[in-house]
Amino acid sequence: MADDYAALLACSIIVINGVLIAKSSLHEILDGNVSEEVDREMRALASEVAGVREIKVPCAQRRHGNFCRTSCLGGCGHHRS
Repeated sequence: MADDYAALLACSIIVINGVLIAKSSLHEILDGNVSEEVDREMRALASEVAGVREIKVPCAQRRHGNFCRTSCLGGCGHHRS
């Protein structure tokens, strides 16, 4: 009887891990947005570029493997001095 419960516990752990792995993999395959922290970091880095004061347009970051790609929506949204 104890073996049955141990097997059920092991199966449930395997299923939970499989769901978590599938969720993160699907998010990456479907080009899900990155976290707000990465968004703030990207905006801070872009603001450090010479001549850029502020970024006002929405930007979308997508993860591509180990890299992030940033696209500013609505065209050029920075102001140069």
